Amino acid sequence: MKYKLKMDHNKKGASLWLSWVLLFMFMIMLSATSYKFILPYVQDTTDNMKQDVFNTEECRQVSLGIESACYDASSPEYLNITINNNNYILVEDIRIQLFNESMKPITTLEINSKISTGRTKKYSINTTVDYPIGFMKITPVVYKEGKTIVCANKDVSTKNIVEC
Repeated sequence: MKYKLKMDHNKKGASLWLSWVLLFMFMIMLSATSYKFILPYVQDTTDNMKQDVFNTEECRQVSLGIESACYDASSPEYLNITINNNNYILVEDIRIQLFNESMKPITTLEINSKISTGRTKKYSINTTVDYPIGFMKITPVVYKEGKTIVCANKDVSTKNIVEC
């Protein structure tokens, strides 16, 4: 009888040990699966971060200005902007952020159009927004050696968006 009680105790110890082994194996499999799915996402995000560089030496040479910004009352979703490049570096893209009158972001547009040095360029942009825009911010983007340089410290903005 004593021997039988001892055996029951050993079986109980074996099942306890087996449950811990299974728990650790489950945790390792869950970690491996998470790693497998997260690794490509992290690598893509890191590659994008390497391509987008913010506020470098090239940004010191960038200077944009907004000459005018207006919308047509008959079609308020079209925004007419005149931008001039005042300095000695080619601005290759511009990012336009539009805000409503209470300064809440509406949309961000990226325009792939070069503005040469010392030149003025006019744009007619379909903003897909049919209500008045209260504030607009334009950020210049330049490219150097295959990298996108976003000059966030050289953005220009205006609240004077009037009817044309």
